[in-house]
Formats: sequence, structure tokens, C-alpha cells
Amino acid sequence: MKNFRILLPYFFVALMLATFRGANAFDFSTLPGTEGFTGNLKSQLEHAYSARNSEEVLRTQFIRDGGTPVYVNRMILERSPYLRQHAHNPVNWYPWGEEAFEVAKKHNIPLLLSIGYSTCHWCHVMEHETYDNEYMAEIINRTVIPVKIDREIHPEIDEIYITAMQVISGRGGWPLNVFVTPDGDPFYGGIYFPPENFEMLLRRVDEVWRESRPQTIEIAKQISAIVRDYSLAAASDTEIGDAEINQVVAEIANRQKSIDDFEVDGNRFPRESELFLLLDIAMRDNNEAALKLSNQRLTEMALGGIRDHIGGGFHRYTVDVEWLVPHFEKMLYNQAHLGRAYLYGYWLTGDPLFRRVAEQLLEYVLRELTDSNGIFYSATDADSGGEEGEYFIWTPDEIYSLLDKDDAELIIELYGITDRGNFEGKNIFHLAQSLENHAENLQLKPELLVNSVDEFRKILFAARNQREKPFLDKKAITAWNGMMITTLSEAHRILNNERYLAAAEKAAEFLWEHNVTDEGKLLRIYLNGESSVAGKLGDYAYFLEAMIKLYDQTMDRKWLERSEILAEDMLERFWDEANGGLYTAESEEAKNLIARQKDRYDNALPSGNSVAVKAFAALFQRTGKSVYKARANQIIRAFSNEIAESPTSFTYALAGLLELDSGQVGEREFAAAGNVSAHGLVVKQSAEYLEANVQIQMSSNWHINSSSPMTENLIATQLSTDPNSGWKIADIDYPDGSLIEAAFQSGQLSVYSDRVSIPIKFNRTNESATAPVVTIDLQACNDELCLLPESIKLEFSPALASYEFTG
Repeated sequence: MKNFRILLPYFFVALMLATFRGANAFDFSTLPGTEGFTGNLKSQLEHAYSARNSEEVLRTQFIRDGGTPVYVNRMILERSPYLRQHAHNPVNWYPWGEEAFEVAKKHNIPLLLSIGYSTCHWCHVMEHETYDNEYMAEIINRTVIPVKIDREIHPEIDEIYITAMQVISGRGGWPLNVFVTPDGDPFYGGIYFPPENFEMLLRRVDEVWRESRPQTIEIAKQISAIVRDYSLAAASDTEIGDAEINQVVAEIANRQKSIDDFEVDGNRFPRESELFLLLDIAMRDNNEAALKLSNQRLTEMALGGIRDHIGGGFHRYTVDVEWLVPHFEKMLYNQAHLGRAYLYGYWLTGDPLFRRVAEQLLEYVLRELTDSNGIFYSATDADSGGEEGEYFIWTPDEIYSLLDKDDAELIIELYGITDRGNFEGKNIFHLAQSLENHAENLQLKPELLVNSVDEFRKILFAARNQREKPFLDKKAITAWNGMMITTLSEAHRILNNERYLAAAEKAAEFLWEHNVTDEGKLLRIYLNGESSVAGKLGDYAYFLEAMIKLYDQTMDRKWLERSEILAEDMLERFWDEANGGLYTAESEEAKNLIARQKDRYDNALPSGNSVAVKAFAALFQRTGKSVYKARANQIIRAFSNEIAESPTSFTYALAGLLELDSGQVGEREFAAAGNVSAHGLVVKQSAEYLEANVQIQMSSNWHINSSSPMTENLIATQLSTDPNSGWKIADIDYPDGSLIEAAFQSGQLSVYSDRVSIPIKFNRTNESATAPVVTIDLQACNDELCLLPESIKLEFSPALASYEFTG
């Protein structure tokens, strides 16, 4: 008894501590309308909650006084930042997988597939209004098996049910809410629903399922059949070429005219795929219409509110056609593709606005979207502090409090800041005209105004940085990282900044080490030190494109070798032997889906098949392997009927077709199955002339005939330009060749081997001409044979006048 009295205080302390731990960590309430979690699952949820990152925000209104959540559900077991945002909803969420469908079959009730992503504004609205609502959660939990899906992790699932929604209602978007049978067949759905509407819909779904189940199941099967038929586009012999490209330019011009004439309204997206094609043909063909359209869109976005004028980069889209009011989320893929578009715009025109936009965008990515290991985060949210756009908008008083009066008035005038505001009583920064034009109106030197504004921008940015920041989704997606690596490689080429190439190589090396398995399989996601999720077509295609760009910038063959490894694995996993084209997911992943889709339309992102066309065209030119050319042509053929019907839906594929037929656009080109590379370097330029060097490099044991090969049956290396292009060649200084004796030819030959530099000078004959294009006629030989003569084209850019050859 004495020992018991001694131990009694310790017993009560232990009991109190256990009670405290239980109340604060593991005493979760039963989800409304459910019987509660038991056994192993209950233990898993408790352990996952206790092991969560302490910095992870509890996104729920149901929090006890001690700071612990009232509810927890299966989303606490997931790694996706988007799914974990829903971990404390009172909804009985399941992840995508067999368990949810087995439970639905057991209870013979439909499933609700709720698909979104972490930075989706309306996803957050519906979460707050409906999914974090006990009354609505009880109805959901009793009526359906709710399944939450991150579309950024599983694009193959999203693709199928977006297609289904377009069949059902002609609409698509996020949050996507689709009701499906226990077999996964969709029968109804929609995008955002306010809670009162969603309650009516749930009750109607429950009623229809109970009273008209056989008919509902039959309708759902018919919808699935339509989705499957859609995924099986049959190859055809429809010829695709100039007609479709001209149609694209005409359609974009008509759409732009409707906007200029105030005939349309609604959301507006950058449509980067269109920009890439317009910029491509503007250079290839000196196409003035394409150049005008691309310049107009690039300029308007650079001036508009879709661009973050303080921090750099772009928001995803605007809710108006004037590019003024965005949804404020910022996606890595937009930064990657718009960064490329502005780099190409600068490369083509030399417009300092385009360069400034590109550099500020890249600075934003390297500063805020880059992990310490070099890879790139996926996105930032539209909301902060519970309000959309709050991080990005300003009042005049805030600006006056940070800058001297004269400086503040300058910024307020330049960026259209008013007391009334243009968004929720505050202001989105935007410009009426470029800073260069403003400087002219103010009779200032442009560089003086630009430099002053840049200093003021830094002050405003530092102040903005003290505000509550939008949520940062730190998962790295292989496809999106591939896009950014491509852009950084192109930034090195065009801006001659070694920092960009170093960043591109660092990210690529990390992904190759961590997201490629020992068996050679590419993974899609890297998050919190772990790689996961089988790579989709887009991951392979975009990472392949990035490897090729790195090869072009470094001429390090490891990048080309890795390109071929990716290409071969991509074909093995995704190629459709029957009809051509590439599936979005490999067969093992697709076996439980209602269809195996093919990502083919260039929408917010160029499709996986379109990127594959461009990558295969590039690989063919660098390796000479005909399989790549054949596969690119087969992809075009697989979708040729659809391309002919709607070419604006395949703009990146059309750019790939141009590259396949005519080589890439730019100052580097390949010949002789990759054994010869030509590089054009601008040395000096003015409004009247351009001086350049054409540097041609040959692989070992290969050479090209010199400008005077000393025999009539071999083709001399000659440079020429189209006299109608607005430029003419004023002077070429061909160097003397080296004399050799070849086994296939008697007598000596004059050749260029290893590397040769040919100085060339162009005079401008037309003020509207963009930049000169030189055609190089050459014939490559090795010690045993000569290949057929080839012609390649190099496009020179005045923007590259200070570029130094590092190849």
C-alpha cells in the first residue's frame, strides 16, 4: 500500500498526459454520415497526423481550442499537396484506386469524382463552401463514395472525365465533379456548384440511382463508349501542310479582330502553342501577318495585368479579353512557355520590352519556384489571407508610403493606379504603353526611365514580400520541369547568360538521377525527397525535348544519348501499333480506366503527341535515324483528319511538321545525319547591314567540300539568300580548303574538316524585313563515301549581335 501511495501521483500525471495527447492528437470526431474509422486504418490516420509537417496549414473551419482539427480523413495519407488540403474536411474522401470502387460496388451506390489542383481558385471556393461543411458532408457521405483526384498527378484520369463532361454538357473545367457508376462510367457532372445547387444535385442523383438505376447505368455505358471511340482516332491519308498553317493564321487574325472590335467577351488565355507557330512561320517565311499577330499578343500581355509587373512572371489567364484582371495563380508551365515565347519574340524583333519581360520572368522562377536541388516547383495559389489576389494588388496610399512623392506619382501614372481601383477597390498594375514609349512622351532617355522604374519596383517588391504569401505547391512535375529546362536552354542561346544554362543542366541532372528508375522508367513527381507516380506521355515528351535543347547548347553527347533512351522507352510504353500516335498512359496504368486516351489537342499546354512530333523531328536531324522521322509522320497521319478539320487545335504539331520538313528555326542546324552542324553568329549589325560568321563543325572522319572542291562531280559549299527576302549578300569570304586524297575519288580534293568559319555580310533592301536567312548548300563525305547534297537554312537575329561562340 505504501508503494502504491508513492506511485499514485505518477499514475495521475501519466493519465493526464495520455488524456491530453488523445484529445489533441487522436480524438477525431466521426465524419458525418459515417460509422467512423476503426482498426488499422484508424491507426494509420492517427500516425499520419502526428507525423505531418508542423508548417502544414490546417485548411478547415473545424478546429478545436487547442489547435487540433475536429476531423481527419484518408487524404492525410496522401503526398499530393492538393489532396492534403482536404485532409480535415468532414467529407469521407477516398483516393483514386480500387478500394473506392470496391466499396461502391459493395453498397451499390455511385461515386463522386472530384478533380482539381492545389492552386485552383474555384476549387478552394467549393472546398470552403461545400466540402468543409458538416451539413453538406453528411449528404455527400450518405449518397456517394467521394473520391478526390489531383489532376496534376493523374492527367490521364482528368483527361478521360473532362472528355466525358464535354460529351454530357459541352463544358469542361475545374473543380470537375463527375458522378460515375461503380464501374467508373460517368452519367452526370459539372464544374463549380454553390452548396444549395450541389445539395439539390446530390438528392437528384440519389433519387435517380434508386428509382432508375438500370437506365442510368445504360446511359453511363453509352457515354463511356463515346469517350472510347473518341480516343481511337483512325489514321488517314489526309495531306497536311501549308493550307492548314494558312488557316491557323487566318483564324487567329479573325479572332483578334473580333477582340479589337469589342465583339467578344470572356476569359482569355495566352495560347502559347499558337505563339510558337506564329513566331516560327514569321521567321521561316518572313510572314508579316504572323509577325504582327505574335507581336500584338506578346505586347498586350506584357503591358496587361496578366503579367506580374512587380515580381515577374505571368498569371494563368484573365477573366476579360483586355488581359487586365487575372485569376492570380501562377503556374510553372505558363512561365516556361511564355518565357520561350518572349525570348523568341526578342530573338526575332530585338524589342527590348520582350527581353525585359523574359529576364524578369526567369528571375522570378529562379528566385521563387526553384528548389535548392535545382528542380522547379509547380505553382503558387491565387489566394492569400483568404482573398483572391490580395498579395498582388495595391492602393495609391501604399505606394505613397513607400516612395518619394514624385516617384510615387510617376509609378501611379505609369501603371494606372487610381483611388477607385480596378479590382476589389484596389489596383492591378498594368501599362498603357511600353516604358520606351512613355520615355519618349516624357522626353527622357528610355534607359533612364527603365532603370528608375526597376529601382522603384524593387522597393515595392520588398514591401509586398512582407505580406502573407500565396500557397506554394512544392511538388516537381517532370513534364513541367522539362518545359522549364527547355526555356532556360533557349535563354542561354538568346541572352548568352551562363547562369541559365547552369540552372538547366542542374535540374536535368537531378531529374535524371532521381526520377529515372534503375529499370529506366521515368517517374512523374518529386516531392519531399521522394519520387513517385509512373511518368505519362507528357513527362517523356517534354523531358525528351529538354534533353535535345541541352545537347544543342552544350554539344555534350550525353544529352543526345539520354534523348534516345527516353525516345525508345516512350515508344515502347505508349505507342499505338494499330493506329499510330501515343497514348497518355501506359497499358498497365490504363487497365482500370474506361478508356485509354491519346493526348493530342494543343490547349493550355502543347499535347504530348505534338511535343513528340517536334522532338522526333529534332532527333532525326541529329542522328539520321529514319525511325524518328517515320514516327513523327505517323503521329501527324494518326490525327490528320482532326488537324485538317481544326488546325488551331494542333498548332505545336504543325510547328513540329515544319521542323520535320524544313529543319528548325534558328541559328543552328544539322546535316549529314547529325555529323555536320552549322551555327550562325551575328558579329555586328545596324539598320542597314548585318555582319555574321557561319561556323560549320564536322564530326571526326567527316568533311564537307570546300567552296572550290577541285572536281566537277562534287558539290561546293555555297551560301546564298533569297533576293526577295529584303536582304542581299554584300560579301562572303570563303576560306581555302585543305587538300586530301579520298578512296572514292582520284586526285586531290579541297575540303573543310573539323571546323570552318565563313564571314558573311548582308545589306538590308527592305525596311520591313525581319532578319536575313542564309541557305547553305553542302555535301558531306567520310573516307569511304559522299552523301547526297543537302541544303540547310540558318536564320540570323539582330538580337544576338553580342553572342560569342561557345560550342
